[in-house]
Amino acid sequence: MRVCVVGGGSIGCYLAARIASKCPKRNAVTVVNRPRQGGSRDGVVRLLLPDEDVVKGDVQVSDGMKPLAGQDKFDVVFVTVKRKDTIQAAMEIEDGIREQLLDQDTAIISLQNGMGNVDIINQVIGGHHHAPVVLQGVTYIGASLLEPLFTQHKGVGKTFIGVKEGSDNERWRSNVEQVAKMLYVSEDENCSATFEISPLVWTKLLANTVINPLTAITNQLNGALLEERYQPLVHQACMEFQQVAEKEQVQLLLNGKTPTEFVNSVCKNTAPNTSSMLLDINNKHETEIEAINGYVVRLAQQHHIEIPIQTSFYNIVKTMQR
Repeated sequence: MRVCVVGGGSIGCYLAARIASKCPKRNAVTVVNRPRQGGSRDGVVRLLLPDEDVVKGDVQVSDGMKPLAGQDKFDVVFVTVKRKDTIQAAMEIEDGIREQLLDQDTAIISLQNGMGNVDIINQVIGGHHHAPVVLQGVTYIGASLLEPLFTQHKGVGKTFIGVKEGSDNERWRSNVEQVAKMLYVSEDENCSATFEISPLVWTKLLANTVINPLTAITNQLNGALLEERYQPLVHQACMEFQQVAEKEQVQLLLNGKTPTEFVNSVCKNTAPNTSSMLLDINNKHETEIEAINGYVVRLAQQHHIEIPIQTSFYNIVKTMQR
């Protein structure tokens, strides 16, 4: 099996390290970054665990897809870039199709925050005759990039990959199942395929619309939101999100918890993690606020629902990133 990870950030390196550590074939995993010098090279990706142990594996690092021309095709491609880089990532995937590195047997899995990323990728590559299938994924893993190809594990969580019912292509389905097995760590940290990905995407969006902006605004780690002073905001934001989800006729998968209890459980599981939105603010980068809270605010406007806390989160972060 050959696996490609488009995006060498925290989650991308987490996936690369977990999979490469279980692949007997050298350089079965490739990490594709933004095109720079137009070359490829060998590297070692590392994942620092909470007990100070390190998971590592040999990978190939490439500045884009074109330098990989002539190599064997990829079976699975994970897309882990920020929303603003999705079009560029899709163009790299398109280059991979042209170079015969990807085809209809390849599964492309978007593990990105926010809504609409799969649509963007499909818009770019959909015109190709042998275009790969693009699948929506969700992950609750917490990780923080320490340096290139070195990421730190900051929170346990499950990963889900949405597969399509009725597909007659058993090869990419088999590839998804195989890579999911490679990502098994424990009962609390594993990967599975599901036919019902939409409720999971919305449930992750619930957590993102609360944890990301509130940690960015308050400059706090995820676990700090469990403090009493933040709980009224957490609760109100959750209730507002639930209103929008109900209007959209979406069933949230909360495992018997209330929305607030669910978000608090994510905060607890990823307590030492710095949210991606806080990192973006601190690094003066564009955030994913439009694809997260902006998406919910626009839906609320369509349904004529007042969601003042979610709207405030959206407006404040928009101001902070200017």
